[in-house]
Amino acid sequence: MLDLNYEALVCKRMLDDLNIPYRKVDSFTINTRAANRWGQCKRNNDETFTININIRLLESEKTLVGLRSTILHELLHTCSGCMNHGTQWKSYAAKVYNKYGIRISTKDSYLNKGISQEEQVEYKKSTAKYKVVCKKCGYTIYKTKKCDLVNYPGNFSHRNCGGTFICYINN
Repeated sequence: MLDLNYEALVCKRMLDDLNIPYRKVDSFTINTRAANRWGQCKRNNDETFTININIRLLESEKTLVGLRSTILHELLHTCSGCMNHGTQWKSYAAKVYNKYGIRISTKDSYLNKGISQEEQVEYKKSTAKYKVVCKKCGYTIYKTKKCDLVNYPGNFSHRNCGGTFICYINN
């Protein structure tokens, strides 16, 4: 498992080298529950920040670039005027890319984070609360939260075979 605090220090040094003025982060935490985000930056009442990172990015060396791009992404949010993905944030992200070749984007897929499609499918299977299956062909969709497909599966048809869906609680 990769060391989050060490990697955060590496990323801070990259930003220092580029004279990018990130602000004080009081802690980097590991998020074990996030299903749909890689990281999050929160401003604290004392104007410091807390950054949490999805545990999946700490799993192995193959996710190292994805981990660093996420830490850098969140550190850029601590810069003045950069809590959004506006012009200033994008210019800092471009500086990082030009110097280190690390692409920092506003949205990133699991593939860009170093996670294979097979690993993503297994993760979805293991964490999903609901399993929605086409009655005709058996195509399966895994969902972590309730949505119309979970609540009303019979109202949807599979675009490939035309079959309707049924929803199960995933074990």
